[in-house]
Amino acid sequence: SRRQRQMCIRDSLYIMGEEDHMFLPSITKIVADHKSSTLHVIPACGHVVNVEQPHTFNNVAVRFLKGV
Repeated sequence: SRRQRQMCIRDSLYIMGEEDHMFLPSITKIVADHKSSTLHVIPACGHVVNVEQPHTFNNVAVRFLKGV
């Protein structure tokens, strides 16, 4: 649909933990294929980034949103 195409061209941010062995590899591939996407990997963090490191997650997200 037109809405889906519009959403695809918008910038996307993925915030992942470096220890998220289940999802990080697939997200890395998605970001490589979508040039408007950014991947931010947080060290010493697993799957639930916003719970494990909430301050880092919020800082990264807010910086991204201010730049959009």
